Amino acid sequence: MKQEIINSLNNKFSNRRAIAQERAYNNLLRDRKNAKFAEYEAKVRELSFEVGKLQAAGKEKESKQKHDQIENLKVLMSTQLAGMHMTRDDIEPQYECKKCNDTGRIGLNYCSCYKKELYNMLLEATGSKKKLANFAMFNENVATDQNQQKQLKALRTKFESWCKDYPNVEVKTFVICGATGVGKTFLTECVASSMIKQGYLVSFISAFGLNSNFLKFHTTFDASKQTYYDVLTEPELLVIDDLGTEPLLKNVTTNYLCALLSDRLSAGKATIITTNLGLNQLLDRYGERVYSRLANKQTGNMFKLSGDDLRLKK
Repeated sequence: MKQEIINSLNNKFSNRRAIAQERAYNNLLRDRKNAKFAEYEAKVRELSFEVGKLQAAGKEKESKQKHDQIENLKVLMSTQLAGMHMTRDDIEPQYECKKCNDTGRIGLNYCSCYKKELYNMLLEATGSKKKLANFAMFNENVATDQNQQKQLKALRTKFESWCKDYPNVEVKTFVICGATGVGKTFLTECVASSMIKQGYLVSFISAFGLNSNFLKFHTTFDASKQTYYDVLTEPELLVIDDLGTEPLLKNVTTNYLCALLSDRLSAGKATIITTNLGLNQLLDRYGERVYSRLANKQTGNMFKLSGDDLRLKK
């Protein structure tokens, strides 16, 4: 669940910051056993307090004089530390990120270090076992057929814009049809990667895995029952790969697929489905109820990718 991921990351940053502070404080306590160091350090703390009061009173000249005294004392402190085979770095918290001091935030915004770790955790949560493709890797010129190139370029433009505008978009359900190797999965990875970078939870699941979840939900009657369905409704983007390759289970596949599509639409969540089936085949296999949710032009788009197997072109 996304909130669990965020909570885990926040705890990770809090612990990281606390460890750095504790290490520095323990070193400071040990160094204070040196009488000279303790004398200089106490004087620095005293003068620092006075500087604060003088600055608040607008007495810049007096403040600067006190500040100069502090700097001289710090030089003496460093000399004492050197005699103990230590430096000032040992008594000051050494945070991993110097920009946010391991808070994960700079002002009201997330620090780049936090965003990077959140991206990695969200990526891990997708269920994908490899690094995802992204739009920077998208090259429609891999296709030699001009019509295929135009198709791919148009889809890239559409989905880049869609990712940028999400969640303020009307269409949130997509079906991408086409033969093996025409670029369906690559395109969904690009979309997923872009969404994850924006901090959204994304999940990949095969049609077979989806059907398995439906069956577990259908046949479970204990407290774990709802989790089999919640993992499909929680992600902001759910990618269902190779719809049509799963066995049709009576009272399970079609009924729960229909419910899932409806629930995700009601919650304003996005769903992308890839399939080798044509539109008429989807209608024949899943019936009018499922097809109507996929083909609703107000909330869904269906695309047919044609052309050669691009994997053979690389």
